[in-house]
Amino acid sequence: RVRPSWVWQRERQGFPELIIGFANDGVAGAPGVLRVTISSLEDSFETGGCLDAGRPYGGEVRQAGFILPESMYGKKIKIRGEIITNGVTRPLQWACAERLNADHSFTVQLKEKGELVWGEEH
Repeated sequence: RVRPSWVWQRERQGFPELIIGFANDGVAGAPGVLRVTISSLEDSFETGGCLDAGRPYGGEVRQAGFILPESMYGKKIKIRGEIITNGVTRPLQWACAERLNADHSFTVQLKEKGELVWGEEH
């Protein structure tokens, strides 16, 4: 029952930063480590990371931030999840109301440079 519940973008040191709040609508924590991968639709860029084991706990939200290259401004990206348990990696199907891609990823449209107002450094 894990899903990306809040997705927002800001600039950090001149680069786009994607911040995602992962919600767990279940009663137990994630059964292992949640690995998140962010990639462009054409797979020319990919980054990612892992949340702490068991996070997000049942009924909670865990935030994660991803610094993206400048070339990603205005592009569409995919957010894909996997669960790692006892060394075995399994694809995660997000528990979203929105339509998922065939690979169970979630698509997000990033804003263009200059369209971000929250979090800008002056």
